[in-house]
Amino acid sequence: MTVRRIRSWPLSGLCLIILMGFLPASAHSQSFATPTLSIDVLETRATEFEKNGKWNDALQVWCKIYGVDRQHQEANKHIQICLRRIFQGQRQVDQSLREKVLSLSHSQALALYSEVLTTLHSAYVDKVKVMPSRLFQQGAEEFLLVLSDPNFRKQHMPDVRDKEIRDFQNRMREFLAVQTIDTIPAALLLVKQIAATAKRDLRIQRTCVVVLEFIGGACNSLDEYTTYLSPAELASEARAEMEASVVSTGFLKEGVGYFKITHFRDTTPEEVDSAIAALKMAPQGLKVLIMDLRGNPGGLFSAAVQVVERFIPEGVIVSTQGRLDEFNKIHQSAARMNVIEIPLVVLVDGVTASAAEVLAGAFRDHQRATLVGASTYGKGSIQRILQFQTAEELDEMGKPKPRTGGIRITLARFYSPNGQAINGAGVNPHLVEQDKVRQLEVALEQASRFVSVPPPR
Repeated sequence: MTVRRIRSWPLSGLCLIILMGFLPASAHSQSFATPTLSIDVLETRATEFEKNGKWNDALQVWCKIYGVDRQHQEANKHIQICLRRIFQGQRQVDQSLREKVLSLSHSQALALYSEVLTTLHSAYVDKVKVMPSRLFQQGAEEFLLVLSDPNFRKQHMPDVRDKEIRDFQNRMREFLAVQTIDTIPAALLLVKQIAATAKRDLRIQRTCVVVLEFIGGACNSLDEYTTYLSPAELASEARAEMEASVVSTGFLKEGVGYFKITHFRDTTPEEVDSAIAALKMAPQGLKVLIMDLRGNPGGLFSAAVQVVERFIPEGVIVSTQGRLDEFNKIHQSAARMNVIEIPLVVLVDGVTASAAEVLAGAFRDHQRATLVGASTYGKGSIQRILQFQTAEELDEMGKPKPRTGGIRITLARFYSPNGQAINGAGVNPHLVEQDKVRQLEVALEQASRFVSVPPPR
């Protein structure tokens, strides 16, 4: 695979799903609202949505529940179930898949499946979850579920009756119950056999669609961040990297500078430098800085580490743990005297996640800043986006094009300087304020305490 970029974001409101653009933006504003209904009523509503196949609606309700109770295991489980069904539905209408991936030969599709399993098995952070037997079983489940999808049926088996599908599903479940898969080659052999059976019994002519569902099941069953990316989705990720990440620079009052970091990319550290330099050049001078990380879902992990280095002279910034050597590392600041010593107030909320939590955790543990707002999301993991090499195409410059898409894979988890796990826990602010308007007011109140103090030289 070709490594494109380490990224640590995206999913929604609470689950960061909406932030990644998988759901309508309107859901975002609802995700963090305190529900007026009880948890039991919300669970019943979410379950009804699932029974009726309304996966987007169910997801939003489960996210509301999770927003109130981060330890709610059923909500966490159902968020992932909903995501899998949403992603599966999106695959059936993704034009880039129809144009590129579904044109693969059967042997190319199997080679792609092999590449996916090999990558997951060797690099995914949790070894237990990526044993060949589990990846195969999750793929089989995905394939059997898609047989009931109206778009899939219309495209690939329009003349197959409901009874034929049910009979096939029952026979396949009985067959799979007695299979033992302990290696990737064994999984490949069985997928090849299942595709041939589907062609015979369900008259699915392009058997690569069978393999694609096994790929989707393997990727999307691990966590809410690891997922198969179609060629269009992979291109969309690349475009997102080009957006400016530091915005809304200015003064809230004399001496109180402000800027917002929307996400982290490779140019973010330099954007921070430019923003602070501009604030320092202002006639009133910069005496205290408010950094707004609200709504920041993360981004480039190394960029976040570099931003922390600009404010903390020495010590641990963050530590990472993964199965690859490059992710078993303690990141330390060596800035020494070359740091920004301006007093710092940092705004965070429930969507502040991943790479943004690196800053929040480091600033809190080093007592470098006052954190204001709500507890952060708790996505203490790092993803890398990889482009598939199987059946790749080359452009006129000889560079690979994303013919078969790629994968966003979780490679490591990270911990604050004090060794606190961020994943599932988040970072708690010093001053808790849930109201968005009041958050900025409280931050300004804290910042104003420093205005009368002479700025450091």
